[in-house]
Amino acid sequence: MKRAIINILHNVFGKKRLQNFFEFLFNISLIGLNYGNGGDFKKSGELNVLKILNDKFKGEESLLMFDVGGNAGNYSKTLSDFFNTKATIHSFEPSKKNI
Repeated sequence: MKRAIINILHNVFGKKRLQNFFEFLFNISLIGLNYGNGGDFKKSGELNVLKILNDKFKGEESLLMFDVGGNAGNYSKTLSDFFNTKATIHSFEPSKKNI
């Protein structure tokens, strides 16, 4: 059985004629991951993650958070809104053109 699966996979993967198909699957998977939406965290599902994290750490007195690639600070502002005064947020923007 294992040998049969290996033979099937060998006949499918690495074939140029299937390149477009695999690129299509790759692009569909990126859409499913909500990747490449221009960095708009309000559309990416990250707000739901923040809600879950807020519930999970509700009993904590303080939280330390980092916003790496902070750009103009919109995400840091949203973190501050979600976690109120219990979060210390450090935002970094390595690109000089965004400062």
